[in-house]
Amino acid sequence: MVPKMMNFRIPLRWPPALWGLLFWTAFCKIMSSYCLFRSDDGFVSYINSSKHIHELRLDIPRESSSNMNGDEVPVEPILGLYIQDIASVLATKLRVVSKDELGVSKMQEVYDSSEFSPVDRSDHEIVWELADRLQMKLRKYIAVLNKSKAAIEELFWRHPHRPYSSAYPCCDVPEKNIIYNEHFGAKVSKDFTCDITPALGQNAFSPGPNLTDVFSSNLKSHPTIKWQYFISTSDISSEYPAHHFDSGPSCQYEDTRHRDVFLATVQPYSKTVVIIVDHGNSLSKNQLFTAKAVGKHLITLLSYNDKVGLIALSDVVTYPGNENCSQQFMPFATYETKFHFTGFIDSLKKSKAPTNHSLGFEHAFKLIRLMAESSDISEALIVYISRGLLSSLEDAKGVMETIAEGHLHANFSIVINTCAVIDDGKPLMLEKHFLQDIAEQNFLKYNISNGIKAPKGIIQPVNSTKHLSLITGKFYSVFNMSAKNDALFSLPFWDNVGKGTVISMTKPCFHLGDVVGVVGMDLHLSDLMEDITYFNNYGSTYSFIINKEGFTIMHPSFPRPIMAVEQPMLTDVTNVENVVDFFKIRDLILSNASGSSKLPYKTKAPVPNFGKTKITYSWQHLADAPYVVVLATIHNGGPLREIKNIPLPRSVDFVYHRLDLLDSTKISLCRHFRQLATLDTGVIFLSPSCFQFPFKYLVPDDLSQLNIQSFMAYLTDTTKFLATPGVKPAARNDVAAIMQIMPHWKKQFYGSKLNKYIVRRYIVTPRGAFQMYPGSVLEHDFDPTRRSWFWEAVEQPGQVIVTGPRLDVGGAGYVVTLSHSIFEGQASTRHEQSDSVAAVVAADVTLGFLFVLMHQAAPFCNQAGMSVRCFLMDHRGYLVAHPSLVSPGGNGGPVEQRHVTHGEFNLAGDLLNHFGLVRKSLCNSFSDRTIQRFYRFNTSMSGVLTNLVHGEHCIKYQITAVPGTNLFFGIVNSTCNVTTFCPCSTEGRLCLNCNRMEQNECECPCECPLQVDVCTGHLGTKETKNPSCPHVTEQSRSIVYKPAVLDILKPCFLLNCEHYTSQSDCFGIVGCEWCQLDSDGKSPLKVPFCSQQAKCFNGVLGTQTPYGDSPLDPLPSEDASFRPTPVGPVAGGIMGFFLIIALIIYCYRHHVHRNNHSYLSSVPETAVRMSQLDNEVDDVDSHEESLSGNNILLNRQEPISAPDAGLAISPYRVNTGYRRPPGGDSDHGYSTMTPHEDSEHIPTVEPLLLLLPPDSERRHPTPSLSPPSSSRASSPFPQSPPAGVSPPHPTLPLTVLPEQPNHLLAPVTVHMVDIH
Repeated sequence: MVPKMMNFRIPLRWPPALWGLLFWTAFCKIMSSYCLFRSDDGFVSYINSSKHIHELRLDIPRESSSNMNGDEVPVEPILGLYIQDIASVLATKLRVVSKDELGVSKMQEVYDSSEFSPVDRSDHEIVWELADRLQMKLRKYIAVLNKSKAAIEELFWRHPHRPYSSAYPCCDVPEKNIIYNEHFGAKVSKDFTCDITPALGQNAFSPGPNLTDVFSSNLKSHPTIKWQYFISTSDISSEYPAHHFDSGPSCQYEDTRHRDVFLATVQPYSKTVVIIVDHGNSLSKNQLFTAKAVGKHLITLLSYNDKVGLIALSDVVTYPGNENCSQQFMPFATYETKFHFTGFIDSLKKSKAPTNHSLGFEHAFKLIRLMAESSDISEALIVYISRGLLSSLEDAKGVMETIAEGHLHANFSIVINTCAVIDDGKPLMLEKHFLQDIAEQNFLKYNISNGIKAPKGIIQPVNSTKHLSLITGKFYSVFNMSAKNDALFSLPFWDNVGKGTVISMTKPCFHLGDVVGVVGMDLHLSDLMEDITYFNNYGSTYSFIINKEGFTIMHPSFPRPIMAVEQPMLTDVTNVENVVDFFKIRDLILSNASGSSKLPYKTKAPVPNFGKTKITYSWQHLADAPYVVVLATIHNGGPLREIKNIPLPRSVDFVYHRLDLLDSTKISLCRHFRQLATLDTGVIFLSPSCFQFPFKYLVPDDLSQLNIQSFMAYLTDTTKFLATPGVKPAARNDVAAIMQIMPHWKKQFYGSKLNKYIVRRYIVTPRGAFQMYPGSVLEHDFDPTRRSWFWEAVEQPGQVIVTGPRLDVGGAGYVVTLSHSIFEGQASTRHEQSDSVAAVVAADVTLGFLFVLMHQAAPFCNQAGMSVRCFLMDHRGYLVAHPSLVSPGGNGGPVEQRHVTHGEFNLAGDLLNHFGLVRKSLCNSFSDRTIQRFYRFNTSMSGVLTNLVHGEHCIKYQITAVPGTNLFFGIVNSTCNVTTFCPCSTEGRLCLNCNRMEQNECECPCECPLQVDVCTGHLGTKETKNPSCPHVTEQSRSIVYKPAVLDILKPCFLLNCEHYTSQSDCFGIVGCEWCQLDSDGKSPLKVPFCSQQAKCFNGVLGTQTPYGDSPLDPLPSEDASFRPTPVGPVAGGIMGFFLIIALIIYCYRHHVHRNNHSYLSSVPETAVRMSQLDNEVDDVDSHEESLSGNNILLNRQEPISAPDAGLAISPYRVNTGYRRPPGGDSDHGYSTMTPHEDSEHIPTVEPLLLLLPPDSERRHPTPSLSPPSSSRASSPFPQSPPAGVSPPHPTLPLTVLPEQPNHLLAPVTVHMVDIH
């Protein structure tokens, strides 16, 4: 334009009017494609005259031409559109969706008009109540334990006269007599007790069969008890209920079960033990295997109060971990220490050199001596595991001299026990005598006289690995059995039989002052910690519990015990609390029985502080247990408030979510994709935190119609006279508040043009009161407050939060969640970010809906022939809209949690160099023992970011924040195929360099092992400086219906995908897919068309959906945007009128043919039928009996036998040097360059799952490459390919959704680091 203007000659004699006209014409021409509209409040809007892109006023200050860094490439418009204006359009559209579809404004009005008053209880009263409830519960269990103890001691009194020496081995329990019981997590029989025992000795005390009545009575009176057991000093273990170990047909029991608790009970003090394992060349393969097994057993039997040292001996000594540290310190025998030490023993190989026995004892005595300098030691034990072969007979004296010298430098008793590993049939007389001399410390035999009176130890020959607990337990018998009559509580541990986290409570049993055994019971951690786990109050208040040594037992940053899948990592509370100066009051909490203290609320980065300034800790010790209950209140100095006395509306528009237990004659049931649902009303779900006794509520089969009736009566009681049926009174106020949104939701459901993109709407309060529409059944242990969409909304109040995408297990395909916080009420209706959140409202929409919004704001993003890619990513860098997410056939790999470092790796490195845009962060995840590395993008960024380096760029980008949301909008213009990428591991989730983390180095989100200091058994110094990940985001679990339940139900609404004739119209419609590839996944269809995704998932004709083979037929073809509307009764009335006229004519003339019926049957498929209006089922009468009042959900049964079916296994091949425990969660971000065939695919799914296909049907294919496609909102019902259509191409990827007990398959790549 400029050259043309320079060549244009203007006549000098034109009149001024023509000059003005020329100027005005040029100005209008320039501004015809770009205009600014400035509102009264100083905000601007963008208007494009050629395309009506902007329809609403925007509320973002105009800074489109400004850059955050002066070195950036100037911002240029694309087809006349500036990126910041596009972001403003997106922000406006998302706010409109939030306001109209979610009902944010309506819900905020409800809370602003409600009464909020200060909490009527002080922190001291709350923490005292929490401690008192736990104290009373423990006292009841102690009374039960005393009852069992008395019964056992009475039996032992009778034992000499009437021996109790019979045993019923657990291996002999008939399989037909045991059934799976979810409470125990295993197959059990409550009819008898079984025994784990070696060969019974003469007159051995084995009271197991006589304890059945006592244990059974205990379980009946206290059904929350898990296992009950008795272990005698003869190593006979009796367990109730009888069960089988999950150990295969050989019935090889894990005989270490409860043995560490047994030893800690009979010897309740700290023991100091050094274990020497010989792996010299004299040991045979079998002997080395036995020696290693004995060493691991010895370590396993110790408890967290014991200190243990480990030495591997050949011609040299080696230590686990850092040798400089291991030579000077002995760590406590925590689970982490045991794991590290047993792994070290497993790694030992047979040496090529002979064993230097003297060297081993020299190091052992030195290690004990150094420990005595830093701690109080009264006695110590050395256990030497060896064959005992000497190079020459003279070496024996040298060994004994070394031992004698070691005693000279110790002012306390040191016992030496030896374990002689032997092979059957091979006499080892000399070796055995040598090891016996060491154990007895027979210095006189070797003419060593130094006045030492060392205590004698024992020698134990071992020739196999059977019954090692009995053998290794004898080594510790040299310690004094000073058992006390007090109850002993173990640390939480993973129950390998029942697959859950438990705490063991034990007491010793005596006879004439001698210990005869230990009686104990395992208690669900979920039961003991229910008040702490489900402590939810308005305001920023939380609680946690520690023991009197400072170990964290339960904390909000830990997973719920019911969701745990592995041994919890126990660590000091200082490492868990994210308040900077918490260490200042830790000792105060442990040393004072009760109290309160305040600190400035300064959190470790990147943990948000919510605008609060102070935190108050209040605590209370328990009298009869080693626990301390702590309450933390975060505030600004003002009082905490809670909602009070909300009046119920006249009409109650909700039912309890258990639709399967409701009378189907009073409510119309329908099929919402793969869920039992209703459109008549919403459903209310009460999370466990809404109940006074959450653990009892979590029992899945303990809910009846009577329970539901009592819940509903209490929630809808306007008189407030009804007694609570176990529901917390505060939950009733929450329900009364959130139910007022239902009329608005139903109005939008029936009348909104956007409803064809919306799957469901829901709202939840911090206490866990949850409402959803359309209503459907939810899993009994579902907790919406532990979902990412909830915590993101709480941590970013007032913002529109977008999370996902994920595969919706309800059957709606790939969805994203829009959520928004609701503040506690203010009479002024003005709110600040520091205000407490009273609720979070959300909706699941199709993945394609975000593309629809993006394409409306920036039409060039979907314009053919453009080399431009547009994307949306969230504040952690995960893509929520990107061409690769919707490409047909899965081009680009799995949809879920793909990071920008993978999806747009060419620009990821450049983004890290923008000051103030993004920060790498990390946190300790104690739930899976990892350090999570992740990105945090600055959503408050203003302006536009472009390439930092000037010059020619074949890849140019622009990115800006979408104001008022957690999103960023980006545009990439690629004119070349230059490829750069962030270095990421291709074989695992392990970061490539765990020793450093540089802010400007590009890497994919990843994880490193959470290291434990071998010297102390606790976290290393470097790791203690990291914040703990604040929350563990949970995954949904499955609802499994009885066969044919969904078959008899009509769909809640009918689809007519075929009526959408263009890709743009079909894109994002719930349950529809633009079908464009043939069944081979490569060949384009001659005529693409819009179809149900059951027929054309991911744009490929006849491909299998991620939901596996479905027994359900595809939905009937009907308009997808159809919703039963109020015009139905009118249409029905008109039809009825014509029927009456037809009947009159028929009666009058007699010979008229009944063409009226033909007329009715010819109504177009889009017409409204009365049956659709009522959502009734055809022939419903025949099924009323089966649906009304009967539980149509499958009862809990034994988990399906599948490889690691109950665990979320690591999604990648893990390096053997890196430990990722079983059950590691994959929601965190890891390698983004992992081949799909090597990936596990972990979902973020809501809230139901289906069955796992047979192994033969599972596939791990590679993705096909195809052009961009349509929505990925998957079809609800898969079906076989139609006639003439070949089976799906075998290279199409499937996302694997692991679930317990049921599974499904679908394509997923894990990139997310979720610290919530």
